[in-house]
Amino acid sequence: MKSGCRKLKKPYRIGFVSGDITRKGGTERISSFLANALSEDSDFRIYVISLTEEETEPLYHVSKRVKRYRLLDRWPVSPGEFLSASLRLTALVKKRRIDVLVDIDSVLDIVSLPVKLLTGVRLISWEHFSYFYDLGVSYREPIRKLTALFSDLIVTLTDQDARNFRNLSYPVCPVRRIYNPADLPGMREPLEAPQREKLIMAAGRLTRQKGFADLIKSAVPALKRNPGWELVILGEGEDRERLQALIRKSGLADRIHLTGFVNDPSVYYEKASIYAMTSEGEGLPMVLLEAKYYGLPCVSYDVPFGPAEIITDGLNGVITPAGDILEMARALDRLMRDENLRLSLQEHVRDDIDRFSGESIIKTWKKVIKRVVNKPGRRVR
Repeated sequence: MKSGCRKLKKPYRIGFVSGDITRKGGTERISSFLANALSEDSDFRIYVISLTEEETEPLYHVSKRVKRYRLLDRWPVSPGEFLSASLRLTALVKKRRIDVLVDIDSVLDIVSLPVKLLTGVRLISWEHFSYFYDLGVSYREPIRKLTALFSDLIVTLTDQDARNFRNLSYPVCPVRRIYNPADLPGMREPLEAPQREKLIMAAGRLTRQKGFADLIKSAVPALKRNPGWELVILGEGEDRERLQALIRKSGLADRIHLTGFVNDPSVYYEKASIYAMTSEGEGLPMVLLEAKYYGLPCVSYDVPFGPAEIITDGLNGVITPAGDILEMARALDRLMRDENLRLSLQEHVRDDIDRFSGESIIKTWKKVIKRVVNKPGRRVR
């Protein structure tokens, strides 16, 4: 172990800790993007460490320069299994001389915090979800309290969430907002003049958290008042049957479609006229960033947090009260009927797209990681 202010020798060794990097999700997609981007810089050696992996290979490309590890054969549920994950992560940190662990979701600090205490490894807690949204994980709130006491840096996706951490958890470490990028590798360049159709789109896992039942209930009266329009929802998940039953009950099965998982959603972003989001809670919704990238106006619930930092209400989209199905229906109906309003919003969707530039976000991550690596105090190497 070394201490003091002397800088460590490059390359810096960074371990991204994931629940399961092979899963389909925005968190895994962004984490793979960042790991790949950092691995291209000779200043860094990058490792992705999953608690477990359901699939042999990740859905989202992980560069061969990134070394992957799996700690357990299945997701931990008991204290003993979490302890086993911590001990295996400790051994890996020592073997690979990892300088910084980046937990992809603060709940993973339950595994990484003991490693920090045992080894002195630096810890960045990267929060991908709203501060007030626990996703049904009972230990998320107490873990966040420990995160505030022992992490070296907390990274949030929005300014509001950064304020929440500072004001409610009283962290001893800095809290930094770093946006997710809108322009990810593999995304096509936006068309200069896309041919928009009478189509509302939404995308995401078919789970209750994404609120697609609310979207269907909102869309039904708007679709009935506006012939020729359709709604398409991209994604797959455990709520498919429940949503399909809602669609059948609506009598609009020929105009509301569940597509399943789509490899290239850009086709829909380029031909839809409205993007709609009715989630119960988000961190920084990738779907809204993608819609912005493709110049597609959005109508979104005002959920914590993210929509209000992506959409300027009335200028490039519409924000409605969270959970208000009637107001969402009215907003959809208004945009469906008023082509001039849609075109006005569309004109301004990309006005501030540079805030979400992948290039600038990677530069920011490099700076904060180097700052954490080189801060005074106990560390691994």
